[in-house]
Amino acid sequence: MNDRQIGRYGYSLIELMVVISVSAVLMTITVGWIIGAMKHASTMRDRSRCHQSMLQLARDFRDDVHSASSAKLPAPNTLVMKQNDSESITYRFRSSDSVERQVAKNDRLTHRQQYWLAPDYLVQWSVLDLGDEVGMVITSKPKQAYFLGSKTAELSQFEDTSAAPSALFVKAQLGRFKQMVKDLK
Repeated sequence: MNDRQIGRYGYSLIELMVVISVSAVLMTITVGWIIGAMKHASTMRDRSRCHQSMLQLARDFRDDVHSASSAKLPAPNTLVMKQNDSESITYRFRSSDSVERQVAKNDRLTHRQQYWLAPDYLVQWSVLDLGDEVGMVITSKPKQAYFLGSKTAELSQFEDTSAAPSALFVKAQLGRFKQMVKDLK
């Protein structure tokens, strides 16, 4: 027997350390990818939730305006619509992340619903001068300066959000459902 063959039953310490080091590097890279994928999935889930909430808000808002007889803006972030003599629907923009819809019958709250938005959104309502159309605009509050023609506008100049990108715009006619029922009779 050869002396070299007799002494070679295992791996050397250097070989084991190289394998362990390579395994550690591969596991670190893999964990980084997994964490990145989880963050991306969480962001997409939040965006989807916000999108679904805005779609539901747009549907409910349009239906409420179409069945309302009048609308008014009693406070800056509040829209009140009268459905009939005893029922009213109030929309309120809460802080910067939700819109609340309250249905009241005979001045008693019967239903409350919240629509979650992204934290940097603003909601504005408008009732046209003729009083027959109501609008809702949800805009994203700018995080940095926007270019407007040859001027640069800073965040403080966006109080009216007219130049901010619009995420949702809904305009509906008051009493449209009631008018359709009258036309059918």
